[in-house]
Amino acid sequence: MKFTRTTYAEWDTGTYKLGPIPRSAEKQVVLLERAVAELFEMLMDERGWDNPGSIADLLSDEVNRIAHRAYEKHC
Repeated sequence: MKFTRTTYAEWDTGTYKLGPIPRSAEKQVVLLERAVAELFEMLMDERGWDNPGSIADLLSDEVNRIAHRAYEKHC
């Protein structure tokens, strides 16, 4: 699976269109895990943290382990 980044200029001009969500549940899970990992990275960078546990500990118990696992899997 190839991951790309869209520039702000592309979003602002409306020249970029999001592709379809994969039909496969497995591919959807991979994308969701990747989203969690990227959000962790952004939050850690913004806050100056170096420990993903700092973010996972702020989540509910039900999602803490899943979110942390997603981060570890993709980073």
